[in-house]
Amino acid sequence: MPKPNKKTPEKSTKKPAAPAEATNTEPITVTWTLAELPSPQHRAGLAGLAMMLGYTKRHKLPKCAILEVTTLDEVRLEVRLNLDGLKALMDQTYDADREEIEVPRPWMKKQKDGSKVEVPPKRRQMKTTTDKKGKTKEVEACVYDTVVPRGGPLGDWSPSDDGGRWVKLWRDWLWTTLRAIPKQRTPYIQRAGAGVEVETDDAETEEDAKDILVAWHCLTADGPAKLASTYYLGAMDANAENVSFQDRGRFLFLLHFWPFAIHLFIPQHLNAKGDREFDGFATCIPDVARLKDFVNRHERALRGRNHEAAGFRPKQAIIDLAEAAALETEQWLGDSVAKDVQQVDARATAGFQVIHSAKEGNSVRIRSNRMVTPTRDMTNRSRVVGECWSHLAKHQVLINVLAERPWWNGFDRICATYGKNLTIKDTGFCHDARLLFKHFNHEDHHMPEPVSDAPKVPRSLEPLILHIVTSWIAGRLDSKYKLSWNAVKDTPRKGEYEERKSKLASEAFLAARSRPGREFARWFTATLCSVSQRLSEAEFVSLAQALDERPDQVRSLTLLALSARG
Repeated sequence: MPKPNKKTPEKSTKKPAAPAEATNTEPITVTWTLAELPSPQHRAGLAGLAMMLGYTKRHKLPKCAILEVTTLDEVRLEVRLNLDGLKALMDQTYDADREEIEVPRPWMKKQKDGSKVEVPPKRRQMKTTTDKKGKTKEVEACVYDTVVPRGGPLGDWSPSDDGGRWVKLWRDWLWTTLRAIPKQRTPYIQRAGAGVEVETDDAETEEDAKDILVAWHCLTADGPAKLASTYYLGAMDANAENVSFQDRGRFLFLLHFWPFAIHLFIPQHLNAKGDREFDGFATCIPDVARLKDFVNRHERALRGRNHEAAGFRPKQAIIDLAEAAALETEQWLGDSVAKDVQQVDARATAGFQVIHSAKEGNSVRIRSNRMVTPTRDMTNRSRVVGECWSHLAKHQVLINVLAERPWWNGFDRICATYGKNLTIKDTGFCHDARLLFKHFNHEDHHMPEPVSDAPKVPRSLEPLILHIVTSWIAGRLDSKYKLSWNAVKDTPRKGEYEERKSKLASEAFLAARSRPGREFARWFTATLCSVSQRLSEAEFVSLAQALDERPDQVRSLTLLALSARG
């Protein structure tokens, strides 16, 4: 009887087994240079390793441990260590505590056969809750021990009066990005002590951690190693061409430490109701160009962060565009060094890799991944965002700054797609429109009276459009309602003036945003130019050319000018 054909064995998806024991435990010397490292995450990892070496040395090491920095300069780090020294370093890197948390329902644990069983809580207790209607009731809560990473030097370098918000932000990011699956938290769970129960769907979490032996093997063998998303943000088993993600062992070792060299932010966006909501995390990874200089700057930047809170998050960490994290980080690093170094232009970074990620269900989604190299002009132009009130205005200005576009670009789309309650009828948006004209064109913040003569020096298009809108509103108020600012500003009719002005601007705003291209140009000349406009010949020519060649630009500026004067 013929033997049945053997099936082709399927490719194993399990990670390669860690070395059972270290065959070579003699001290070794390992050297890294910035130029040989393949990515910003690796170069940030080298900076993070330098920080963790200093942090570990400040703690008492075992007598048999060797952990020495033999060279640390702007381009190179050289370390001499043995297995016991590596253990001390990894123990500090993955050091964790246990904290109690209350959950409304017991945790469930998945068994190997697919069934789920309840994880016995540490204790059950009653607590008082209040619903949306203000009614209170007693409910039962389950108390569990949970693992909390200490964060190494980050706790020491956080502001002393911030209430732990910066470290909590880092912990929440770590638990929802790199180690979103409980199985990936094994190194922390082991170092937090025995008896820690975690919410998990995978029984493999109970395996012994082998991170020290694996790390020693990476440093001594330096062969190819699998690159997992636990260490490299954005990695996967294989790409679209079925090429697996691999790294050199010596380089992979650095990826244990890059989370200590980053800055974290929380992007926010508007939901369907127009309310602001947090949207995952923006991870700003510095592309380190000068190693020793960056380590010093980074420590001072972390110590100098603002402790002010917005809810349970640091206010300084909330941004309106993920890529703006690079501008904020550049400012932090620059401000921190400008206090005691004369050569402010000496950059410690070559740019920043900004990764916007959010956890959706059991998966971590990468929303965007972009390299940003801030320039002095970008940093200067973005400063106005700190004075803005409206999220829409902040978001669009930051997009324009990073894309090096004119400040008014894209506002016509915003005004045409968002409701008037978020634009012309929003106090914050109108404030920001006035602020942007003032900041970029040095225009008066208040509503001036129209001038009687044309200026001697022709104005550029931005202040020219603002002048035309201002003259039209003032002319219409005078001819239709016999109202002028100089006559009513100190009288009871001031409220009537503001109401009439707002109504005129709002009507014109709605008319302008519904007319694209040539149709808008015809509306502009028929409406805004229906009152006397004191313009020079050069300004008339400039306006006519802009309406003919760049009507979208005139439309954006007109909508902003109406908002500024509304």
